[in-house]
Amino acid sequence: MTGAVLAFETSSPRGSVALRRGDTVEVEPLGDGLRHGRTLLPAAEACLRRAGIGLRELDAIAVGIGPGSYTGTRIGVMAARALAWGAGVKLVAVSSLAALAHDARGGAPRIVTVRDARRDEVYVAAYRSTDGFAEVPDRALTPEEAAAVAGPGDALVGDGIDRYPEIFAACLAAGARLLTGFPAPTAAAVAALAFPLLAAGRCADPLLLQPEYLRRDEAPPVFERA
Repeated sequence: MTGAVLAFETSSPRGSVALRRGDTVEVEPLGDGLRHGRTLLPAAEACLRRAGIGLRELDAIAVGIGPGSYTGTRIGVMAARALAWGAGVKLVAVSSLAALAHDARGGAPRIVTVRDARRDEVYVAAYRSTDGFAEVPDRALTPEEAAAVAGPGDALVGDGIDRYPEIFAACLAAGARLLTGFPAPTAAAVAALAFPLLAAGRCADPLLLQPEYLRRDEAPPVFERA
């Protein structure tokens, strides 16, 4: 094996493909809009070509499984499944919220990710910056419930904050921070998070993996800050 992971992140209009090998990362943006079905495979081929390796030489294919756009996420997951199965390489599933928190790590001891889920809901999770541990696992909540997750010293990131600024303003007034410059999860973060999962043997079945479609009625009551 080459120590390389090819990663897809298509849960938002700002999708991307990345190939990570050691400290080297090849990235191909998929462009704005949800046209990932047309641009994903050419972008993957471009990354592999620049790296000079083939699909069968990969250690794994990693994919952001959401939560996010239903259509976009499904495109990425189905493509990753097909390529992993066809090439006979391992498949690794990564939370798109974890990828967003990974990009924002270091902004605070705890990163609270908030993505717009539409229908007056948001996708929320809270991850420690030090090790990426999910203190609050991925959930779909109302904006008010999501605001209760963040506490003083936490950093908020994601487009859900822009969608409901009046609700999250109270979090900022109470001592939380707003991190900008992270509009969406990236494939580079998905690739980085895939390596420890791969080392731990936490691989997905390419015949069974499905996108993570969260529903608020499956969520537990409002979380209190740990």
